[in-house]
Amino acid sequence: MITVLVALMVVLFPILPLHVGNRHPLVDRIGAVVICYAAGLLLGSRRVLPSSAASVGDAVSSVAVPLALCLIFFSLDLRKWSKLGRVMLRALALEVVSAPVFTFVGFVLFRSALGDVTGKLGGCMSGWTQA
Repeated sequence: MITVLVALMVVLFPILPLHVGNRHPLVDRIGAVVICYAAGLLLGSRRVLPSSAASVGDAVSSVAVPLALCLIFFSLDLRKWSKLGRVMLRALALEVVSAPVFTFVGFVLFRSALGDVTGKLGGCMSGWTQA
């Protein structure tokens, strides 16, 4: 019974900030995604949810993510994408150059201070530049 309630909360809670955002400009300015993330962080850090909530969230996301990707692909306008081709290629080139450069710079800067874990820092910085 608890897992059904958690599943309903995961699926239906995003409706609340969307509905409130239509009536209150401040909530709309913050955004439904930020509010949902904050609520999840708050509930998770306060241990309000049962331990089965993680498995319910995984099950819901394993269905929701492929469905969302399909909906995104159906809404693509290929004519607009063809016009944005140069801009996207320039952004990709900047990302391809910046990721290794920032990873190397971070490695060199913190090599003496961190010792053996500097490689892990390089991995973190590589992921950070791609975010």
